[in-house]
Amino acid sequence: MRGEEQGVGGADKMSCEHLLPWLRANKDDLISPLMDGSYRPNSVRQVKIPK
Repeated sequence: MRGEEQGVGGADKMSCEHLLPWLRANKDDLISPLMDGSYRPNSVRQVKIPK
């Protein structure tokens, strides 16, 4: 694993360095569904852990 890939988490595998530029580029697409009430979240991914 290369150094810049360490600490990458989440389903999108986006690093912290890429998050702010991505948010700036996509902010209007993120905000408008929230403001007009059309946002519908995706289902939560469920993982069963045997006990």
